[in-house]
Amino acid sequence: VIVELNEKGSFIGEMSSIIGRKRSASVRARTDCSFYCMDGSDMLVLAQYYPVVLSKICKSLANKIAHTSSELSMLKMFNNVGNTRKITKPRDDDSRIVENVDQYKNKTIKYEKGADLFVEGEMSYDMYILIKGEVRVSIGGEAIVRISSPGTIIGEMSSLRVKPRSATVTTVEPCEFYKIQGLRLLENCKENPQFLIKLAQILANRLAQTNSE
Repeated sequence: VIVELNEKGSFIGEMSSIIGRKRSASVRARTDCSFYCMDGSDMLVLAQYYPVVLSKICKSLANKIAHTSSELSMLKMFNNVGNTRKITKPRDDDSRIVENVDQYKNKTIKYEKGADLFVEGEMSYDMYILIKGEVRVSIGGEAIVRISSPGTIIGEMSSLRVKPRSATVTTVEPCEFYKIQGLRLLENCKENPQFLIKLAQILANRLAQTNSE
């Protein structure tokens, strides 16, 4: 047993539906339970007709990632394990996300080397999609990951959770991004359901990786 859930509104089983993989865990009712059951076989239908539900699933995934990442960081600190990673190649075809954001092409933004996209602890909610360049993600002044993979979404956690930034992101070299207003995320996703699906897939993959670690 790794977790017990009793909070009304909790999503269960969303990861396999989103990323199309085998179940990674068993879920058993400890008491009599009632659920809403959704067909997860067609995410496009869910995104088109029920974007609020899919956006709440994304928020749920983001909260799970934050919780698991926090525990993982504490374990690594306790065991003195270095945790700096490099993301240099698109994962699960993340590069395709750039092809699906035509409406943002007039919202590109450029940063010089050494610029902060955002700082740990600040209240800001914009999201960024990396077009080119490399950034460093730091927590408490310590670098935990460097990202140079085009199509990587950065800053989505605060946008979804509406909470302070959990890390600082700094450009390692001149960079270019698509910038998306986080507080208009649901509105933007209604205009482009494919983006919402891709965001959910990326979050599910990140949670799966973090759980594995």
